[in-house]
Amino acid sequence: MQTKQLSSKEEIKNKIIKDRLKNIFSSRPKSIAKILTHIIKRQKNV
Repeated sequence: MQTKQLSSKEEIKNKIIKDRLKNIFSSRPKSIAKILTHIIKRQKNV
């Protein structure tokens, strides 16, 4: 029961984050691309 609740909450969170990212991406795609490349580079270093 608890895991099911948690997964649904996570799904809602992911959906909200995706919607926000879509809105930001549509408004300024260049800055998003810079941020994404920066995050990917940091992940490779760690």
